[in-house]
Amino acid sequence: MGSGKHTTTLVGVEVPILLNYSFSPNKDLSFTLFAGPKLSYYVVGTTKYEGNVLGILGGNSEVEWFKNDGLDLNLKPFNVSATFGLAIGFQKIQLFGGYNYGLLDVDNNDNTETNINGPFFGLGFSL
Repeated sequence: MGSGKHTTTLVGVEVPILLNYSFSPNKDLSFTLFAGPKLSYYVVGTTKYEGNVLGILGGNSEVEWFKNDGLDLNLKPFNVSATFGLAIGFQKIQLFGGYNYGLLDVDNNDNTETNINGPFFGLGFSL
């Protein structure tokens, strides 16, 4: 297959529409389950390749997505994901995490299917 690695970076707007269920065993601790769709529109994206990735690219190279130059390499900028996760709150601090599962094929090439999937996590503070 190859001995290299690649890193993809996407920049855009994401709008989650989530339902949640919260419960608190005491006044200092809370748990929130959430799930729903997330709408995304990406405007900039790059993939950097290092080494031999999938036996195709050698050395170091970079691909820019969403350029609208008619190439099959371009990705579609709109995506819909199924999002779910858990948030844990303790007093004024909240830890949360979950997973986004891409529901749309964002690849312009008819020979492949590309979905944007992945975990997320974060830390929040209440003022």
